[in-house]
Amino acid sequence: MGIEGHRHADDAVVPTNDTGRGRDLFISHSSADAAVAQDLRAAFEAAGYTCWMAPEDIKGPKTWAEQILEAIVGCSVLVLVLSSATNASAHVSREVELAFSKGKPVLPIRVEEVKPTGTLQYLLALIQYVDAFPPPLDSHRDRVFGSLAAALDRPADPRAVVPPPLWHARHVRTAAAIAVVASISLVIALGLLSSGGGPGLALPSARAVTAGIVPSPTASAGESGQVTGSLPLTFPPAPPWTLSAAPRAGADGARMQDVASSADGFLAVGSDEYRGSRVGAAWTSEDGFKWSEHVISDSAAMTKVFVGEQRAVALTDDRIWVTSDGIDWSPVGPGPGPGPRFVDIVATGADSNGPAFVLIGQASAASSDAVVWTSDDGVNWQAAPTQPSLEQFCPVALASAAQGLAAIGTDCRAGQIHPVIAVSQDGERWTRAQSQSSFGDQADLRAISAGGPGFIMAGRRTAGDRVGEAIWTSADGLSWVVVGSFRPPGATEAIKSIAAFAGGYIAVGLRDPGTSNVPNAWTSPDGTAWRRANIPPDPGFRGTNAQSLEAVAARGGTIVGVGWYADDEAGGWPLVWTAQGLQP
Repeated sequence: MGIEGHRHADDAVVPTNDTGRGRDLFISHSSADAAVAQDLRAAFEAAGYTCWMAPEDIKGPKTWAEQILEAIVGCSVLVLVLSSATNASAHVSREVELAFSKGKPVLPIRVEEVKPTGTLQYLLALIQYVDAFPPPLDSHRDRVFGSLAAALDRPADPRAVVPPPLWHARHVRTAAAIAVVASISLVIALGLLSSGGGPGLALPSARAVTAGIVPSPTASAGESGQVTGSLPLTFPPAPPWTLSAAPRAGADGARMQDVASSADGFLAVGSDEYRGSRVGAAWTSEDGFKWSEHVISDSAAMTKVFVGEQRAVALTDDRIWVTSDGIDWSPVGPGPGPGPRFVDIVATGADSNGPAFVLIGQASAASSDAVVWTSDDGVNWQAAPTQPSLEQFCPVALASAAQGLAAIGTDCRAGQIHPVIAVSQDGERWTRAQSQSSFGDQADLRAISAGGPGFIMAGRRTAGDRVGEAIWTSADGLSWVVVGSFRPPGATEAIKSIAAFAGGYIAVGLRDPGTSNVPNAWTSPDGTAWRRANIPPDPGFRGTNAQSLEAVAARGGTIVGVGWYADDEAGGWPLVWTAQGLQP
């Protein structure tokens, strides 16, 4: 609560056991505003709300910092007494930031004519505050209690007049609402997101991972900035597809790089701008349409994600992160080995006799050999033995099917564009596939998934003067057959991701990569006959027009593709393509 005059050192022990868990309100204030904070507390408690504030509620054997953290975690709303003294308080700023990182609504109550400055200006940039000045406080009672009731979604004072719901900030930047009008011009308007925000990904409970999940009041480790609400950007649909933009935290734009599904929804990862740096970000959705963003401020950009039985695991280029809900993320070490380069990860499924997760990459960015790591829980990882089948292998993707594991990539030697495939039953021992006539003169393998007789794979195939995207299938990962190809006249295609869904298969990527960068999708009922999906057209953004459709995942009959666009003027947005009832 920002009572600087009463702060104890973080290692000081103060006498109670009452941590404040379960209180309705955490009242954050500067020591200069102690009297008005006490008046507010008295009014709130008289109306039936329970409150926690320092120094009155600091007791027990735990440190001051521990009790403040527990009280913020346990409260329903953080009430901020906003004044010029508050603006100068580093402790208050830290408490507000902690509240945001834990998904708590924040209600700023101004007690003097002042606007937030410094860190609070950044944190509260677009949050609605309530005026409670000039004195007396009781003359502002209806307005204050009405806003508080809306934040809590349960009126406690019969005299309260409930205004429209407050913007529920889960770290919070209001996502700009953008719509494409008939003239294809881009209209940007700031709007408030709905109260309550979006949920995290409801995964089964997992064994606690201590590193970084609960930040200390003085560190940023593990904090997650979160943006929630309905999708702000929607283009004219191309049934059954809807193209929308997910929330972003930074003005310089965010990028979704990968997406995975579970029984409970979808989890996407990528990056966003946060406090001037490019950091990791995750987005969660129950239905594929409404998304919440969770910024992982001490992570680099996330590139891959997979949801296992008890937790999800995501990768940066050189680090592994785990979560049980898609919101709180924890690093599980700097990565196995010195300076590893992680490429892809899969969960092997409950029926597998092998490890729960398998990860492929290289020992370093300069290495020419693949390395495989395995884990039974996503937290503790072991490197598989080095073996000839993984030498001179630059992996690009990994898949798990009932038949086992298959990794694809290229020969690492300079000047080589030869495909490499390795398969394994347990993630430990790998067998290299022999050269395949189905690869033609050369093949650039890019995506692989479980499907068809075992595996289905996509990439670029060159055979004589014919160059185009191709689809292969295999029953065992060792012998491959070309089952489909497409090469539209006057255009090039680039498949980036492929997945099975209830009605067949879907592949996503780009048309004319490097030039017009038009997002594309293709569907097939059986993996052999493919046609272009009727996804929403290029929205014609101004500026660089850099766009990408990076990855796809399916859950039942719902398909979600994720990517991004970069715009010189709007800064860019993470994009989501969603379809239900798609007929391949």
